Amino acid sequence: MAAEVSLDELVAELSARIQNLEALPFPQVREEIFAVLQITDYIHRVGLERLGERLAQAGILDEVLLDPAVNLLFTLYNQNPLDQASLAEQALELVRPYMQSHGGEVEVLAVENGMVHVRLQGSCKTCAASAATLKNGIEVALYNSLPGFKGLVVHEPLPEEPVTGLIELPMAGAGAPAAVQTPVFTQVAELSDLLEGRVTPVFTGNKEVILVRLGVEVNAFDCTCPGCKMPLSDAKLSGNVLVCTWQNCAYDARNGRRVDGVEGASLRIYPVSVQGSRVLLATDLRARELFSR
Repeated sequence: MAAEVSLDELVAELSARIQNLEALPFPQVREEIFAVLQITDYIHRVGLERLGERLAQAGILDEVLLDPAVNLLFTLYNQNPLDQASLAEQALELVRPYMQSHGGEVEVLAVENGMVHVRLQGSCKTCAASAATLKNGIEVALYNSLPGFKGLVVHEPLPEEPVTGLIELPMAGAGAPAAVQTPVFTQVAELSDLLEGRVTPVFTGNKEVILVRLGVEVNAFDCTCPGCKMPLSDAKLSGNVLVCTWQNCAYDARNGRRVDGVEGASLRIYPVSVQGSRVLLATDLRARELFSR
């Protein structure tokens, strides 16, 4: 009797067969096959997301995830709340389109004790300014969306490999016939306008945001203090601490976390891109179709 095939072996087999499909010398056939896979992936992803919400509401999700098969299925679709790497991947979906538009990509290697290990790939790895901007965007996304995030560890990029034309396993990726939210960057200031040690309020559309310059780093936060609901346009900087002048609520000027010992919400932080002398800010998230026929 043949030995039972493990789930990991099945995933590897599926990935290999998808690569075989990619190598078929029939472009129209490949497109139809992968269209079916992407639509199926999306249907499964939505269903698992809603199922996970129901199980969490019932208080039994953690128990259900003890089953290896269920755990693997939720992990493949980045829906496993016990898998920090899956949560990190979800958090980075908002910044990936911007990174890819600049020739960059990020790979989540591991999440250990709140530290997220990543590797930057693409053209950004050879440009210090681009790498710094992308790193800032990654940290913003993780601070906003990954519970327990403490810091980012950027590993050296791998040597370039020849392009093979193969694609990743669709089930493990984010490609889906649905709209995602993509950061839209607009210029809000010149770098020379931002003085260290001072808060600079700016407007983008009808939204007021404060910019904080710490050396070569520029961070952007919502102008409303979460603690007292008052404006932060006159907030003061003390080192790396941002202090509200109304009730002395104090926040870390690098990540928006509250640092005065009072339990409360963090400042909302926005992605910033410094391009030469221009400071660009993403406050608007517009839908972008990931898949269309």
